Amino acid sequence: HGAAIGEENVAKTRDFYHWPYQPFEIPKDVYDLFNDSHQAKDRYYKSWQESFQLYAEAFPRLAEQLENNDSTLNTDNLKLAENNDQELATRVSSSEVMQQIADQNRTFWGGSADLSSSNKTYLKDQGDFTDLTPQGSNVFYGVREFAMAAITNGILLHGNSRAFASAFFIFSDYMKPAIR
Repeated sequence: HGAAIGEENVAKTRDFYHWPYQPFEIPKDVYDLFNDSHQAKDRYYKSWQESFQLYAEAFPRLAEQLENNDSTLNTDNLKLAENNDQELATRVSSSEVMQQIADQNRTFWGGSADLSSSNKTYLKDQGDFTDLTPQGSNVFYGVREFAMAAITNGILLHGNSRAFASAFFIFSDYMKPAIR
């Protein structure tokens, strides 16, 4: 884990895998396999680009939203409730802010691991994300905290969106590999 395996173990590994090639030497058949794969995928990519161009011509405003890499949340008009010496659960006040953010930001979305009614993360009037309604903002992950965190990471890494995942703190243990 923390040290090089050494020349003796490298030799044993090369012998075990019948690997006669020098470091960084790429056998022709391996190179050809990757090159063929790249060319096949390049055709799909070019086809997708052509389809997206047609989409952009037909729906320029929506295409601009997809191409916009600025995932900054607009929080200019947030109205925070005044306390008035009234105790308010954090999840309730958080929900109020999330609703406003969702109303002002179409690329804000996410969900909960089967707890949205308890942790107040359901975004009202934003629809549910499904295969039939991909424009929806509410994702139902089910009782899969790790998958939820990993999927949210993927959404955020992809860009063009701000996403959230929600669970009770005790369930964060299930999410730790994705959080890390």
